[in-house]
Amino acid sequence: MKQNLALRTSGTLAIITALYHGILGDALLCELEIHPPEHITFVRATYQIGSVSWIAGGLLLIAAANMRSSFARNWIVGMSAFVYGYPAIGNFMLSKGKPSFGWIALSTVILLALLGRVDPTQTTEEA
Repeated sequence: MKQNLALRTSGTLAIITALYHGILGDALLCELEIHPPEHITFVRATYQIGSVSWIAGGLLLIAAANMRSSFARNWIVGMSAFVYGYPAIGNFMLSKGKPSFGWIALSTVILLALLGRVDPTQTTEEA
């Protein structure tokens, strides 16, 4: 059951991080002078794609806690490690290793997801 709690916590933190990313990023984009001005909508929509994928990943992590298939759980965790790992590394590099909400939150999402990867009480390998 601890694995299920880790997956649910990971998914919830992923959604919170995505909302923070979307709100903060949108506020910062509004302050920028993007030329030509007609492209601001495109730039804002493109920026939010990351937030939407992080929310979807968080929902999948929460749903994975209720899945009976360890195969599906492992695939969701693997996908999440990639989806959150790439920006976590980017945030870490951009902040030059200094603590920042971005890379710490995303790394925590990955760690919790990996802890919840396999539920030892489940023995089925159904897809």
